[in-house]
Amino acid sequence: MPAPEFKRGGGPPPRQPGSGGGDFFEFSSLSDGEKLRLCEGLLGEFGARNVSVKSTGEIIHSCVLPFGGHAHGDANASASLNFRKLTYNCFGCGSSGGLLWFIAVCRGLDSGTEARKWLAEQTGIGGVQDLDSIVRFIDDAIARSRQGFETIPIPRFDVRILEPWRLVHPYLTEFRHIPVANVVKHNVGWDGHRIIIPHFWRGNLVGWQARRLVAADGGPKYKNTPDFPRDSTIYNFDPKAAGPVVVVESPMSVLARTHQVHIEATFGATVTEGQLRALAQHPDLVIFFDQDKAGYKGTETLCEYLSQYTSKLRVVVNPYADADAADLDDETFETLVAGAVHWSLWSIPDRESLVEWRRPDAQVRLGQAG
Repeated sequence: MPAPEFKRGGGPPPRQPGSGGGDFFEFSSLSDGEKLRLCEGLLGEFGARNVSVKSTGEIIHSCVLPFGGHAHGDANASASLNFRKLTYNCFGCGSSGGLLWFIAVCRGLDSGTEARKWLAEQTGIGGVQDLDSIVRFIDDAIARSRQGFETIPIPRFDVRILEPWRLVHPYLTEFRHIPVANVVKHNVGWDGHRIIIPHFWRGNLVGWQARRLVAADGGPKYKNTPDFPRDSTIYNFDPKAAGPVVVVESPMSVLARTHQVHIEATFGATVTEGQLRALAQHPDLVIFFDQDKAGYKGTETLCEYLSQYTSKLRVVVNPYADADAADLDDETFETLVAGAVHWSLWSIPDRESLVEWRRPDAQVRLGQAG
């Protein structure tokens, strides 16, 4: 099965309440009938079969998601698109998400921008004003979620979609020095073009990152699945992890280690309140962010917040100018973690005092990896 070509989300910032003058959309102004027509039109566009509407707001149908998760084409109609809540859920293959996620995976679009544009262009599904209003509603819901008022559904994918990609690429083992056992444990694979790094949250597959192999291939280094829950989840999160938990930026840094200590990643140096709340569940934390301005700022943000919840908060003092947690060998990594200082004693290093990192074991270069 070929890998879907997912693109990164983004787009313009969501509209805030009151920012649009008198045209700001309130959910109550869109009738159930208008939402029903919109959702029925979407299902018609995607070729849904065995469609029936329930009084609960669910439109039951045979699953139309492009994941191949039904051996007999979901003949018993196990999928539901709730036109009141604007959520999608298939009880057969286990995949679910919000309305934009549903549109994006069925159309191969960017859930942050292209899905909105595509939705607004479907003039045959209700009036143009209705469609514009529902796009505004979705944007508002996302804004509310970021402010902690609501929760946008976290997508959930059928784990069987990973099966064709379970290949151990030499980029991982020879260039990045990642143990094969870690590749297998974390279900990392290769889709023929990019390294696939699945993300599990509370036991569910909620998306994956696709990392390019060669910089010359162009495109962003990472592509995420639609509605990738980067803002509200932590990679390799375990609320019951014993001992110190090391917090890094990249899933690659998690994969590279033999896990003498438990390691979790934030998907970058910019950390959200939702991620901070998750990390605050750990009573013993060691921060090991990248050696750059973004990493320093992220470290400061983490320490300012997490110091309210634990006295066991330390920061790694990294003496290497050009090496993050993924670049180091296990012995060096463990030595730096063991020597981490209390957060109140850490300060941004003087760049002139840093030295060049040289890995003690030989590296095998696979072209110009990017």
